[in-house]
Amino acid sequence: MQDLLDLLRACQQEQMQLSPALQQQIQQADLDFLRQDLPKLLSAMAAGSNRIRDIIVSLRNFSRLDESTRKSVDIHHGLESSLLLLEHQFLPTSGREAIRLMKQYGDCPEIVCYANQLNQVFFSILTNAITALADVPQPQITIRTGCLVPGELMIAISNNGPAIAPDVLPHIFDPFFTTRAIGEGTGMGLAVSYQIIVDQHGGRLECESSETETMFRITLPMDRW
Repeated sequence: MQDLLDLLRACQQEQMQLSPALQQQIQQADLDFLRQDLPKLLSAMAAGSNRIRDIIVSLRNFSRLDESTRKSVDIHHGLESSLLLLEHQFLPTSGREAIRLMKQYGDCPEIVCYANQLNQVFFSILTNAITALADVPQPQITIRTGCLVPGELMIAISNNGPAIAPDVLPHIFDPFFTTRAIGEGTGMGLAVSYQIIVDQHGGRLECESSETETMFRITLPMDRW
């Protein structure tokens, strides 16, 4: 395509004698538009194709339908896949600014785990964080990872939404417990997440909430398997 545009441009610059029919076709083709805007359109199409490819890869990483057994993985890949699938929910809405995302990833080794289950946990906690920020000015979600204790891998997902009430906090991992309106939540997301972390991976899932921050902290043993 670029070679054709260069040829037509050369013809115009050299003022070659073109037949009236060819001149009419060039005018109808809007050569100036093709020369100026077509490269931009092609670039946008390429970017869109790459975006679709990234989403498909993230969907596969998130679900990992081809992996029903334990496998050594980098947990950051699962976090990034969940973030990409939820990316549109970070955009501004009519009642909320765009959510600022802060990532503080540590130098974590791979861990043997059920990757699809961990991805489900990341997705659930991030979804809850986004929901909690519905009416918060300057909303922010922060993800931290690291190995603060030898033999343990830590993932902390926090948000600056309102504090969870003290009488609610002890029940957030109970099955079917929810503070949302009827039809807006099943109350199973955090309960399933707790089961995955504690029962399936021998780890810990804890929540701390204050007036300035609510944090879900996942701790996974490095030597369970």
